[in-house]
Amino acid sequence: MRKRSSIVVTHHDKYRVIAKGALEEIVKVCDMARENGEEVPITEEIITKVNKKAEDMAKDGMQVIALAIKPEYNGVDKYDIEDEKDFTLVGLIAFLDPPKPSAEQTIKKLKEYGVDIKILTGDNAFATKNICNAVGIESKILTGKEIDELNDYELSKKVEEIDIFARMNPLQKERVVSTLRKNGHSVGYMGDGVNDAPGP
Repeated sequence: MRKRSSIVVTHHDKYRVIAKGALEEIVKVCDMARENGEEVPITEEIITKVNKKAEDMAKDGMQVIALAIKPEYNGVDKYDIEDEKDFTLVGLIAFLDPPKPSAEQTIKKLKEYGVDIKILTGDNAFATKNICNAVGIESKILTGKEIDELNDYELSKKVEEIDIFARMNPLQKERVVSTLRKNGHSVGYMGDGVNDAPGP
């Protein structure tokens, strides 16, 4: 599952599972939501309201993740993917992750040396566009979902036209890098998280 992770903590001598990650992934495992201090069945209206709030914060340059909980925990030896359901959506966490002050100048220098910069990120399109604009990278954005809808020939054209790829999982990132190499480019790739790990 993309951009979702679960951790277990104790609270008042009671185990509780906490899931955090991309909003669209967290919502998939929730059947309840906390609203006005009460737990209610999650509805399309609630999902739309939460999505709008997350989108507004992302447009302001915030990184946004969702948080969900469930009280039942079967233990580390029994807990598996089948237990990742029946969660309660409790809210959003937003934080600033600004680029380094030197980023824009570094990107300008690389362009002067003939190095093209392409961004491949798991972050949502709104936050990604905000950050990229701040460092001088302006481009249309292609999402991982859109990439999955392209055949190899179509993608080989798109990677030449587009510099920003958002909401990407590791396999989608690998496909873009491989396509650039097949197009004859020398490609260097850097990342700092598990979502940047190369495929097999």
